[in-house]
Amino acid sequence: VLEQPVAMAPLRRSKAAPTARLDIARGRLGLQLGYRDTRVDHADQLLKDRPRPAPRSDKISSTIEVAIGSSTADGMRAAAWDKASGEWKARATGGRKTDFQTAGTKHDHNLGRDCELIGRRRQQSNFFITLNTNRRTFDEAQDPRAVQSALNACFGKQIYDILTFGPAHPECYGDDALHPNEFIEKIEVRTGVERGPVTGALHCHAYLTIAHWSQIRINKLALQGLFKQAYNQAASAGLGQIPMRALPACKIELQAQTDSGHIVAHYLSKQVNAVTS
Repeated sequence: VLEQPVAMAPLRRSKAAPTARLDIARGRLGLQLGYRDTRVDHADQLLKDRPRPAPRSDKISSTIEVAIGSSTADGMRAAAWDKASGEWKARATGGRKTDFQTAGTKHDHNLGRDCELIGRRRQQSNFFITLNTNRRTFDEAQDPRAVQSALNACFGKQIYDILTFGPAHPECYGDDALHPNEFIEKIEVRTGVERGPVTGALHCHAYLTIAHWSQIRINKLALQGLFKQAYNQAASAGLGQIPMRALPACKIELQAQTDSGHIVAHYLSKQVNAVTS
């Protein structure tokens, strides 16, 4: 039994300690036994050895949002509801809307502060999509044109065929597929076709931006099937030499909204009693 706490030596990586998990466990054990991790002293010493000048006052403009310790209980409840219902995001992205012309559900899946139905909020969904033919031997004059033709079909007049409405809340948004033009505000797409620098495979990218009043997701299998079908149609018309037999490899990444910085600022300001310095 140790009578006096002793300093712990910094844990070095070795075959006996290949991961950071042992580092964390050892630190916790040291705290329980009253040890002091010498790395804390080392970090403090770094701050002392490398002093930095204070920034000029005109370089900093900060706003401190105070939610904990609010002056009123109503203010705290309002901030909590703001977060749970997404009202802060509705204010940042254009408010709410209920005056849709089509019949059916027109409210948001979240309820209002008093459990009433509230309008839908405007959304922007950005997707970065990669479709790979995995074909390394192709006609560099014709096959890229077939890929571009397939992209035009997938993200043109047939784009609603690859969208799923209401994947998480079909009771509110599932019927939007019957009237997509009512709930889709704008669609923008940028595409590119290239040969991979490492494998040399023919593939393409698409950056899809959809502004809408719904809840949408890209149906990966539908996109792969439509791309293959459109590519083979282009190939049979003379744009490509070899038809596609297998589905193309597909990767879909959800990206941040274009005005994400503005939205995050609204998230911080959802609390009450802002103190500006």
